[in-house]
Amino acid sequence: MKRLIEKFRNFGSIGDAKHTGRPKTTCSNVNVEAVRESVAENPRTPIRRREQELQITKISLQRILTKDMCLHAYKIQLVQQLKLNDHAQRR
Repeated sequence: MKRLIEKFRNFGSIGDAKHTGRPKTTCSNVNVEAVRESVAENPRTPIRRREQELQITKISLQRILTKDMCLHAYKIQLVQQLKLNDHAQRR
């Protein structure tokens, strides 16, 4: 609480200050659009091949796929369908 009061007295607001330093360039709109087009062409391309094609690092490519495009890796699993008499047979 004390820090918030000091922050308000010094800056007139309790919001975060503007960040200084190097801006992130890998998650720019240009790269996001390039990845989106690449996924639209062939969604089954592995990340390693896609990173070589687009010349984007693996970490940046994963960040774009998961955070910007909301795509997550998953594995389809086939399961057996339960039937009416399965419960009685198990007992």
